[in-house]
Amino acid sequence: MNFDTTAYFSNYLTTLLERCRSLTGLSDFATASPKAVEVAVKQHFPAITRADYERFFQDGNRLHYEKLYFKRREFFTCFGLLLLLKEDFATLNIDVSSCVDAACFVIEALLAEPTWMLPAHGSPAHYERTAKSIDLFAAETAGSIGEVLGRLNLRTPRIYACVTRFVSRYEADIFSVFDASCPCDWWETGTMNWNPVCMGNIGICAYYLHELAPENMTDARYEAVRKRVLVSLHLYIEEMEHTGVCLEGVLYYLSVRCQRIYRRLFRCEPL
Repeated sequence: MNFDTTAYFSNYLTTLLERCRSLTGLSDFATASPKAVEVAVKQHFPAITRADYERFFQDGNRLHYEKLYFKRREFFTCFGLLLLLKEDFATLNIDVSSCVDAACFVIEALLAEPTWMLPAHGSPAHYERTAKSIDLFAAETAGSIGEVLGRLNLRTPRIYACVTRFVSRYEADIFSVFDASCPCDWWETGTMNWNPVCMGNIGICAYYLHELAPENMTDARYEAVRKRVLVSLHLYIEEMEHTGVCLEGVLYYLSVRCQRIYRRLFRCEPL
């Protein structure tokens, strides 16, 4: 039985368009003008503020900031996929010209975030940009933007500007940490999911930057990054049992169970 790739992605596209309609509030999303789409995205795209970021440090509430953070990335995922699907499957009946400026707006907004680190993984100093480190979602943000910009054949002045800003931001927030030491953080030699997520996305960015900005990601630099990524991923894979199971989930479960037992025994919060 042959797999019909075009039919599969045609159905996927229908779902994606429906999600874009929901995100923008445009019932006529597929036929709306570029201006109308960008205006709608700007109206519905959630803002994030210092107060949103710092709330976690005040009351421990993770969800307030993360809800805004991940909604912004949902916009990016939907519009980025629309552009890439059109290029990869030219037979799909879709005009994505109305989405280009909206996609650029979303990318620009992510590049303007003071930090890509979640509050629960960072500190107020990260928002101030006086501290730098890489967590799962900083790496994923960089890797996702790098892949969309790297795979996109369409080149407009605004997209070129996004590429330039991305290279600058990646050097400042990701490679400044990665190049500072080896290992750059505990997860580079770790055996939990932070290793493949962080190192994998650093590798993805290096791959696309090698094409987008060869003056920054030279052959020698790219090869050095590639080797570090492969060494790190090998450590992660080697720690798995023959079942292919990572112990991280079990450790999370045990940690939560121990905290609950502690509270019940001592009727107080653990130190």
